[in-house]
Amino acid sequence: MSYTAIGMGQVSSATRELVRHPGLWPEAIRSMFALAPLRWWARAPFLPLPERRYLAWRIGTAYGDAGADLTGKDLVAYLRWRRRRRGLT
Repeated sequence: MSYTAIGMGQVSSATRELVRHPGLWPEAIRSMFALAPLRWWARAPFLPLPERRYLAWRIGTAYGDAGADLTGKDLVAYLRWRRRRRGLT
């Protein structure tokens, strides 16, 4: 199984679902910074985004295939779980 690539289409379709849940936007931003690699600001694209390899690994462990599509429903469920674990709900 290859964990080196993840399609940006997967991320953008999940992001479209997230747009419908503005209450989760703060948690999404917290999650983005929590998963960002060290010194993210020193490398292009200068955004606190998780490394592609890490995302591919997470998708592979969640779906059993690194090439599987990240669903918006699963992203929203993850952010809700994360918020509950932090005791914010």
